[in-house]
Amino acid sequence: MNVTEALTFTRKGVHQEELTAYFKSLKMPDNVKSVGTPVCIMLFTNRSGSNVLGEYLRATHQFTGFVEALNYRRVIKYSEENSLETFFEYLQWQVPRLAESDKVIGIKASVDQAEMLYQCKAIPEYFDKVHWVAVQREDTLAQAISFSIAAQTRQWTSNDAPASADPVYDYEDISQRIEMLCDEEDRLSAFSSMHGIDPIRVTYEGLTADFKGSVRSIASKMGFESVSFDEGMLTMRPQSNGRNEEFRARFTEDYTARN
Repeated sequence: MNVTEALTFTRKGVHQEELTAYFKSLKMPDNVKSVGTPVCIMLFTNRSGSNVLGEYLRATHQFTGFVEALNYRRVIKYSEENSLETFFEYLQWQVPRLAESDKVIGIKASVDQAEMLYQCKAIPEYFDKVHWVAVQREDTLAQAISFSIAAQTRQWTSNDAPASADPVYDYEDISQRIEMLCDEEDRLSAFSSMHGIDPIRVTYEGLTADFKGSVRSIASKMGFESVSFDEGMLTMRPQSNGRNEEFRARFTEDYTARN
């Protein structure tokens, strides 16, 4: 990791900024005790397959959770509703609600959110047994197109309500999302290097080619052998369709004409 990459982590991400403004400080109290349960933190970027991967992991009955528990909007909403005065109080309230018997607790996190856990000392003082998974997408253009469509339709998973209007092709929007996704992937690599993390890496392409095989590989690397799947829990499906391919063809044509 070079100096430029390291310096990117001296700046607070939006989640840390918003939550620091809300709570004043995010640091763990002096008497903090470990949650005592293994946690799996799934590092993700938008439209990388994290939701369906979380569903398949839950369907093994070895994992639970995999919600965006560190999104600042969610944190502030539940803190206001439950009169939680510190970030640590929020974690103490939220994490047990994700827990289930002796299952590994799953938490989805952007790189900024994961870095926030280090900076406030939640890792390793509260979360002291962490498994890391990074779900990424090899085809950044396809990811950016999917991101652009989902941002317009608000259909983030196949289980969400159908959109009331069709998404519109927007070259500039897709271009900006490509840049954003490339930056987030660079930050993920820098984050892993800085903290000495070697996450279990999963690609969207590998996942969609063999959902169960991918999840069995993840579970095996965490010590779970011969996992089975509760088919009734598997409801999500990939959302790509002809519109994605249409936008891809139009973007490729426009990019060639502009460059």
